Amino acid sequence: MINFAKNLAYKAGKIMRDNFSLGMKKQWKKDGTPLTKTDKIVNELVINEISKKFPAHSILGDERKLMKKSSSFTWVCDLIDGTIPFSHGCPIFTFSLALVKDGKSILGVLFYDVMLDRLFWAGRGTSTLF
Repeated sequence: MINFAKNLAYKAGKIMRDNFSLGMKKQWKKDGTPLTKTDKIVNELVINEISKKFPAHSILGDERKLMKKSSSFTWVCDLIDGTIPFSHGCPIFTFSLALVKDGKSILGVLFYDVMLDRLFWAGRGTSTLF
């Protein structure tokens, strides 16, 4: 599962890099935070990829979630951790993804620093930087 999570982080990172620019269009959510096209695209990527590989798992994303009442597994994703700087063209943002089983974390892409191509991940009993 950790390899799946790391590969998903790299796919999301490519989308984020490809869409990163100064002056990007954004909408404003009710809570006053920005929402970009990239947020929506990455959220759909996460839901589609996890649903294909782990159809019984729940997914909790910033913009959309897919919760399954009978699942003990939930993927939790901060699609663009740092949407404010991302939306203003400042390269300080990451992608984060974790897998929780029965309320306990079992693995995570703690963050993927998209612009510097650094991936920090952890699983029960291990962690590393790529």
